[in-house]
Amino acid sequence: MYNLVFYTNVQDDSPIDDFLDSLDKKSRAKVAAFADRSNNMKKSKVRTFQSRLKEDMKDPEFKAHYKEERQALMLAMKIAKLREKKSLSQLQLARLMGTSQQAISRLESGEYEGFTLKTLEKIAEVTGTRVEIKFVTA
Repeated sequence: MYNLVFYTNVQDDSPIDDFLDSLDKKSRAKVAAFADRSNNMKKSKVRTFQSRLKEDMKDPEFKAHYKEERQALMLAMKIAKLREKKSLSQLQLARLMGTSQQAISRLESGEYEGFTLKTLEKIAEVTGTRVEIKFVTA
């Protein structure tokens, strides 16, 4: 588990705050989705990533982007974990699917937005699994 802490100076500002503020909401949501980790620190003057995320989540546009990015990252992580569970390298999975290692890398990056049911079914087929889709209350 990672603990991301922002340090602040006497003026209560932080270089990481400046960086996050410079990003558009979608990019900031991507950074947040990637870096989101539970934080077990006691409250102190140290600014944590979780406290910044809590502030940003009050913005409906940011929250929507964050949820979208988090979902994409979770799907990418599921594909990578499945591949690892089956003891396959990206290259081996690619060959089984009839594609390139670079394509598998893109699928597992969290940045890929072109997922199709056909692609997911192909991953399932070559790994001896099946795709299950659920609709849950938002």
